[in-house]
Amino acid sequence: MVTGFHPERLESLRSIVDEMSGAAADDAADLLEGLVALQATLVNRTEVAVSDTDLLRFATRRLAGTPTVWKRAYPDIDRVSVAGVSMLTATLEDFLRTVGRQTSVDVSLYLRNGTGPAIVDQLSRQSVTFEPGVDVS
Repeated sequence: MVTGFHPERLESLRSIVDEMSGAAADDAADLLEGLVALQATLVNRTEVAVSDTDLLRFATRRLAGTPTVWKRAYPDIDRVSVAGVSMLTATLEDFLRTVGRQTSVDVSLYLRNGTGPAIVDQLSRQSVTFEPGVDVS
């Protein structure tokens, strides 16, 4: 999900859905609430990450709370590179921003010609910093 299940991002998405009307609004609201409920239920039923997104959120929370964990786990890494993404999800963006803030590691994005400009625009317009790794569960 594009919000990474972050409460503030979900509220922003809900406000957009609230501005819609008709069947599309009802369907969007039902889909959004169904996904949130599914995520919360899955997380509450297991002790392990329920998805790659969930695992990445856990890593983000851990790194944000204990920056030394990175150096212990990856003492020789000096760069994290992400290449060829068509979309930068909220969860991946949070993780990369946290790596950049909490470690001495460089973060490099290598973007595609077609989608790169939109991702650069998304990153440059980002005025709100969300608490990394937080989700509705």
